[in-house]
Amino acid sequence: MAQGTNPFAALKSKLFDLQLDLDLTTTTATSVTVKLADLTFALDLAGQKLFGATVTPIANHVKLRILRDWGQYEIFANDGQVVHTDVHAFMPSDSSFSVTGDGSVGLASADLHQLGRAWPGTAATSSVIIDDSDVGTTYTWRLEPSQRRPLLQGQRALQHHRPVLRGAVHRHMRRMVRPQKYRPWQS
Repeated sequence: MAQGTNPFAALKSKLFDLQLDLDLTTTTATSVTVKLADLTFALDLAGQKLFGATVTPIANHVKLRILRDWGQYEIFANDGQVVHTDVHAFMPSDSSFSVTGDGSVGLASADLHQLGRAWPGTAATSSVIIDDSDVGTTYTWRLEPSQRRPLLQGQRALQHHRPVLRGAVHRHMRRMVRPQKYRPWQS
């Protein structure tokens, strides 16, 4: 791969699994730049760094696996020697990606797989929203006696633990009972 050349220029994808095997014996580049739409990161071949972590070549090869989804990406170097996962708000209209070097890059192999839906069927056109701010909506969670855990020694026994939950479902689904500190002088 010649300097500044992107072998993936003709390809477009927003959801993919890209596996690269870089042969360092035929590479003159000191850095390989990967661009996923509006996100750019670099593999420093001279300093052997990716996202600040050391990437040690194995038999003069560096393997990169790049997974891109709608709002996140994952990078694996050398089958997990370095792993970087992050969320990113990709531009919805940009499905480009590129791999370029500041010199020639020995690309031993490249595998690109487009990813499909993980769930069967078609995507919903709208989501169902549950309005749980309604006063009439109540969520109840109850511990059965067999599910109760013994209290720490010195704490008073908890007779009944039946918290009633109100409010948004995504908030805490149960209240945690915080044990008070054991103070023997207050017994």
